[in-house]
Amino acid sequence: MAFNQNVELVGPYQSSAPGAAGSSSYAFTAPVAGVYSLDWKIMLPTPVGGGGLSGIIVTITNATGPVTIFSSTPGAQGGKVDTLAAANDVITFSMSSTAAADFTTLNNVKATIAISSGV
Repeated sequence: MAFNQNVELVGPYQSSAPGAAGSSSYAFTAPVAGVYSLDWKIMLPTPVGGGGLSGIIVTITNATGPVTIFSSTPGAQGGKVDTLAAANDVITFSMSSTAAADFTTLNNVKATIAISSGV
């Protein structure tokens, strides 16, 4: 069974540690067991754009464990992770930051996420 979703996620909206209030997240439920691929690009503030250095951290978790599948270095602008999931596992993609540059203006950070399986 092919599974495809494309999502745009905005945030964080306030200073937050990974998983804390203020972080932005998107969750999906795996419809069938299999390998799921998450591929993302993040538009971040830059010193050239007057934003300062980003501290965005991406954390991907599987709530069934719960287990952390991936945690990025601060300020990474994208990535890709393949993970095995059982049917009905809930996978969550979350962005958080404690760097002021990431939430000085609304919509300062945007992530485009492509999720697929069975393709």
